[in-house]
Amino acid sequence: SKRKDIEVPEYIAQKGLIAGYGGPEIALSEYKLSLVPPLISDTVKTALPSVKSESFDAFMAEHGGLVADISTYSRLGFGILTLVLLEKGHKKAALAAYAAGQASDLIDGWASRKSSEDPNSAHRKKMGIREANYDKLFSLMVGAGLVRNGSKSIEVFATQQLRELTRGPQRKHFKAKGLDTRATRSSKNSTTFLALADGLTIPLGSTDTTESVQWLATAGKYASSLHSPTVWKANKHHQEEAARVAKLLATS
Repeated sequence: SKRKDIEVPEYIAQKGLIAGYGGPEIALSEYKLSLVPPLISDTVKTALPSVKSESFDAFMAEHGGLVADISTYSRLGFGILTLVLLEKGHKKAALAAYAAGQASDLIDGWASRKSSEDPNSAHRKKMGIREANYDKLFSLMVGAGLVRNGSKSIEVFATQQLRELTRGPQRKHFKAKGLDTRATRSSKNSTTFLALADGLTIPLGSTDTTESVQWLATAGKYASSLHSPTVWKANKHHQEEAARVAKLLATS
């Protein structure tokens, strides 16, 4: 859509779809491919310092899965460390351990996508489940530490954990309907907000501001549980429409 010299069929533009969205196996004719100009000219490509990037990508393609696994397991260690430091009253050190644990959550997903390992392999599926469970354990340990040192109210903590306990059965219910609610934007946003709420509470302790932020973040998690199925239902419709349009492109 950013290239004005490429004509996009109106029936695609209306839906905001392009060939390839929602369909990994779309074949266009050589003629149609020849109509799409390169995004970067060959001259510019040769001038780019790509050797370092290529060697790094090659390393991650081979070892990305291992990096992801180490990051996943390290989060459990950072959770224990944060809990112990909160028990000892070392707020700055606890905040650093907490930040490292959150960083490991960003690294494992990124590294896994860089890996050449099949994302649907038994190992990657197992680590995906383990990663989700370790996320919950990490939040549980940090929350328990904040409750024990008086920084977070037991009511907020219990409400947050109730949401986690009911999330599993809710997902199974929606999965039976063909909806996957794990990776929607609203779910990621609510998780990030809750992480920031805990990060704010660690150094500041219990104040009217931190408690209000905790309740808001908790409400956001519940709201995402209701919003995610709606988003996935819409995405499923878009993907079906994209597949239909792709067939029209490939056969016309």
